[in-house]
Amino acid sequence: MRRLSHLLRIGLAATAGLLVAVGATGTAAADHPDPPPIPFTAFDLGEDGCTYFGTNGQALWAATHQGIEDYRVAITGHTSIAVPGADPAEPMPCLPVVPADRQVEFTLFDDGVQVGEHIVPIDMGDPSAEFAFEFTTEGAAERLDVAVCQERRADGSTWSGRCGDTTTIYSDGAQPPYCEFTFAITNAWTNGFTGQVGITALVEPLTTWHVVITFPGGQQIQSLWNARWSQLGDVVEAANPEWGAPIPVGGTAWMGFVATGSASPPPLVEVYGNGRPCDRA
Repeated sequence: MRRLSHLLRIGLAATAGLLVAVGATGTAAADHPDPPPIPFTAFDLGEDGCTYFGTNGQALWAATHQGIEDYRVAITGHTSIAVPGADPAEPMPCLPVVPADRQVEFTLFDDGVQVGEHIVPIDMGDPSAEFAFEFTTEGAAERLDVAVCQERRADGSTWSGRCGDTTTIYSDGAQPPYCEFTFAITNAWTNGFTGQVGITALVEPLTTWHVVITFPGGQQIQSLWNARWSQLGDVVEAANPEWGAPIPVGGTAWMGFVATGSASPPPLVEVYGNGRPCDRA
C-alpha cells in the first residue's frame, strides 16, 4: 500500500478544534465527568491509484451511571477526498478509471460481539461533509472499528478488499500494538549460542522490517539467516531479505543467528515493522 506522507496533509489532515457536543444528564455530568474524546483517522485508496477517500473525527464514551443509564458513544467528524495527482507541483499518474463510491463504516463491539453499526456516505459533491451521531447500548462497549469502504452490493453482501485498513480505538484510549516480536536463545554452549527472532504483523502487512541487536559484552555474529545484516561493534542490524514476501496480518517471519561469546546476559533486541516499533510479545 502506498504510504500517505504529504498526501494526508492535502485531504486527510485532522481538523484541529473539532469538539464533541454531548448532552449528558446533570447527575452524570456532576458525578462522572466525561473522559477526553479519542481521535480516529481512516482512509482508502481509489481504483485510479490517486484518489484518497478519508475520514477524521473523534469518539467520546460518555459518563454514565451503571445499571441506571444506557452506555453512549458519541461520534463526530468529517469526510474528505484528496486527489494528490491534481497538484501541479507534484503530479502523479492516475489510471483512467472512475473510483467507486465510498462510505465510512463504524462498528461497535462489546466484549468482541458487535452491538452497533453506522454508515456515513462520502459525497463526491460535498467531500468535507461533517457528521455526528451516537451509539446507545446496554453493555459497556469498549471497542470501535472505523473503515472507509466501497459501498456494499444491493443485497448487502461484501467482498475481500472492499475496505481500506481498519482503525481500531478503545474506550480507555489504549491502542493495540502495530506489530510484535519474540526473541529466544535457542541453544547455548561454552563459547557460543544461537538466537531466533520472530516478527508478527498485527494491523497491516509488513512490507519491511528491521531488527537491531545490541550485545552486552563483545559477542560476534558468526552467521545469520533469513535477513540481510551487518555488525558494527556490539550492534547488529538486520533487515528483511530482498526475496522475502510481505508478512501478512497474523503471519510471522523468522530470522536466526549463531554468535560467539556468552549468552548471559542476553542481548537487547529491538524490532520495527514498516518503520514502526513492534512490541515484545
